[in-house]
Amino acid sequence: MDREQIERLTGQAGLGEEAELTLRCCERLFPAMREEIYRQMEGEETPDLALLRARLLVLRSVEERLGAYIRSGRLALKELEG
Repeated sequence: MDREQIERLTGQAGLGEEAELTLRCCERLFPAMREEIYRQMEGEETPDLALLRARLLVLRSVEERLGAYIRSGRLALKELEG
């Protein structure tokens, strides 16, 4: 394995570790945010459903992206370890 590949994999593994820490925060914060969105959907007379759905989609997208970074980082770490 050449130096450039080692640096790339090390960086990728680092991003995966950072994503894991971020996801832990999201796992605490996002349920409360979802609850608030659902409360707004049920509580308002004419809720802006498009905006509320978009907010839910953003939360899901962030979780999926973090999951992808985590998986990529784990694969990079396995490749570094041999």
